[in-house]
Order: sequence, then C-alpha cells, then structure tokens
Amino acid sequence: AASVSAKGIYTKGDKPYFLTMRIAVGSHGEIITSKGKAGSGTEFLAAAVPLTISSSIINFTTGILATEDNTTVKISGYNPALTFINIPSTPAVLTVHLNKGQSYTLAGIGNTIPNRDGFIGAKITADQPVTVTNGNSNGFYATSGSDGSDLIMDQSVPMERLGNEFTM
Repeated sequence: AASVSAKGIYTKGDKPYFLTMRIAVGSHGEIITSKGKAGSGTEFLAAAVPLTISSSIINFTTGILATEDNTTVKISGYNPALTFINIPSTPAVLTVHLNKGQSYTLAGIGNTIPNRDGFIGAKITADQPVTVTNGNSNGFYATSGSDGSDLIMDQSVPMERLGNEFTM
C-alpha cells in the first residue's frame, strides 16, 4: 500500500519572496513556481496532460502536502478502472490522514487505457489547508509515438481561489 512520507518543501521568511523548484531527469526539465498562499486550500481538481500513447515510461502524478496537523484528505471522482502505483486495488474514495509537513503521492503508469486520462479532474478535498502539485513526472501528449516526452508539472490553485478572468 502507498504510505505517507515527509517529502515536500516548506519555507517562511521575514519579507515577501517567491520559491521555485527546478527538476531535471536526463534531458527532461521543469521549473515549478510556488503559488504561495494562493496555492493553499481545501478543494482541488487533479490536473495532468492526457497521455496520447500507451507506455510504461509515462505517468500521471499528484502530491498532496499538509499545512496543519490532523488533516484528513479525500480523493474521489477518478476512473475506478485506473491503477495506482503501490495501491493493490483501486478504491472508490481514498482517505489519507496527514500531519503538517507530511505528504501523500499518487501516481499511475500510462500503460493502460484508464490511466491515460482517468485521474484528470479527480476531486481532492481536505478538512484543513493542503497544497497540491501534480501533472506528469514523465508525460506525453504529442501527435505521434516519436515526438518525445517531458516533465509536465505545476502547483495547483484551489477551487476556492479560482476566478473567472485570467491574464497571461
């Protein structure tokens, strides 16, 4: 079964600042910028790219980090036919209990049809604020089997902080 770990980053400073995490695996790279307080909340929808090919080297992943002790997190609304790594059978609802600084990571390999897009839009709810970083630690959404793959990850913004007007 999957287990809770103490992986994640928590920083606090005397003045406003931003935090980035840079990830590199072989020829793949990603820079994730923390959303700060805007990334902390109690309701999220999982985000990843839909995988356009079936392969055992591509995946989806979601990491949930607690900001308070005694936090209960429920994950639901995913395709019940998908298969998580390290969870022998897929429950209808996953419930996880975390303390501040503890994290829980869900992942699935893209070698089955349900895993290609079955976790996109899954609902993540918590009774206390958490942060969610998700996407694909090796994703593939190109047009053919020879276009390549890459790290595709970001920190989510909770549903309660989303708006209906965006600029970029």
